[in-house]
Formats: sequence, C-alpha cells, structure tokens
Amino acid sequence: FFNALRVKYGYAITGHKSQGGEWKTVFVDYYGRVSLAKEPLRWSYTATTRASECIYATNYPNFGKYYLLKFSDIGKFLKVPDGAFSFENVPVSPFHKITDHKCKSWLYWNMLDKCENTPLKIINVLSDKWLEKYSFEIDGKTVIAEIFHTAAGYFSTDFIITSIIEGLNYEEITSSLNKKNEVIFTNNYKPSEDFLADLYTVIQAASNDTEVRITNVVEKLENYFVSYYFETDNPLSYIQFFFKKTKEFSTAMVKTFGATDDIKLKNLLIKIEDYANSSS
Repeated sequence: FFNALRVKYGYAITGHKSQGGEWKTVFVDYYGRVSLAKEPLRWSYTATTRASECIYATNYPNFGKYYLLKFSDIGKFLKVPDGAFSFENVPVSPFHKITDHKCKSWLYWNMLDKCENTPLKIINVLSDKWLEKYSFEIDGKTVIAEIFHTAAGYFSTDFIITSIIEGLNYEEITSSLNKKNEVIFTNNYKPSEDFLADLYTVIQAASNDTEVRITNVVEKLENYFVSYYFETDNPLSYIQFFFKKTKEFSTAMVKTFGATDDIKLKNLLIKIEDYANSSS
C-alpha cells in the first residue's frame, strides 16, 4: 500500500449555488469566464472567495496587459514606410551637408568601416537626391560606384560599379562594397506611457534572445497603435501593436519585406509571446 492515496468523497456545485458558502479548500474551474464583462467578473469573484484557506484554479482567466494579444499571419509589404529606420544619432559625414538625408551619412560611416583593412580608400562622394556616387582609390586607380536609396532611407540597390578599368578584380571589389552594414547608431526612443514602456521591455528582451535588431519604433497614439521595425532574415520587418482606449493590446499586424518564411521573425514572435505571457 506504499503508493495508496487516502481520499474522501467530494462533490461539485455551480458558482452561483456556492454564494454564501465557505470551505477550507476549493477547486474552481474558470472555463468560459475569460472576460472583463461584469457578469464573468462577478462569477469569478464569488467562486474565488469561497475558499478560506486554499484554492486550486484551473483554466483561470488571465487579465494581464496582453491577454487579448493575437498575432496575424506574416504578410508582405512592397514599399518601405517612412520611419522604418532611425538616423537621429548619425553624425554628418565629411562629404554631406546637415540638410541631406541622414541615411547618406549612415552609409558613409558603414563604407568607411568596410574599406578598413582593404586596398579600397574613399576619395570622394557626390550626393544627389536619391543617388550616392562614391569614388574609391585602389592600386593607384579610381573606381566609381553608385547606389540608390528611397525617401525612407532604405538603400534599394547594391553598389553598381560604373567605371571599367583593366586589371582590377571587379567581383572582389563589388563583394567588399556590398558586405552587410555593421555600424549601428542607437535610437532615442522613449515610450510616452507606462504600458508602452512595458511593451518595449518585452520587445527588447525578445530581440536580444533572437539576435534581431530594432531599427526604429514609431508611436501613433491618435490611431491607437505603435510600430516596431526590425532587421530580420529580410532587410526589414515590422509589427504594429494595436491597443484599446483601456490601454490593453489587442491585435498585432506582422509584415516583412521579402519572403514570409522568415525564421528570425518567426522566432521573434515566439519569444515576444513568451515574455508577454510571463509579464502578465
């Protein structure tokens, strides 16, 4: 009889019938009561307060900040929106004016980093509205390359070499110019309200775990949403978190600029849910 259990007869009644009663130990099944409407709240209060010493809860309601949060399927967008990247902390380069789009200076500091420990040296940069034309010196020769960006500051093309000089390995040069940009300037995003600060903490933790970089955060309080932009397996992805007047998050629209089978983005969503649930 080592594994035997000593049990006593038990019974179940409805939450309404339990009103006015009290027991030392109570088991409550909250199934179907996940709502902030008055009736479910009254029922939950009545059932919960029947226990004087111990209560066991199953299917209990979660009324945290994120209990309504639902992520959409990953969709696609075709145009990078304004505000997807933050350039506010980028210093102006030696070849640009303070009135130029800051993405131009951002590119320069990245190109300077890429040219380090290579034969390439930046000798000039000509800047047009959407065009950057770089002149590089290599082995005493000048190589000119062009790249275009959008109004959002997204470089929509790779560098294209426009000068052909014999004896140079253009494949190697192009590969060096189009390496991943590694120079990062942090943004100054400060959540305007406490519930948005809580979300920011969740997103930061999830981003760190999945090695996903936040490129910018844009609040649209008048439209009841906040947009988070990320660099994932695709050049850009975003999640728009919608919230109610009660400051409860409801739906989250997920989109990416490229293939929807974005593993980093999918892992990020899983981590956000994990942290959101644990914070609730």
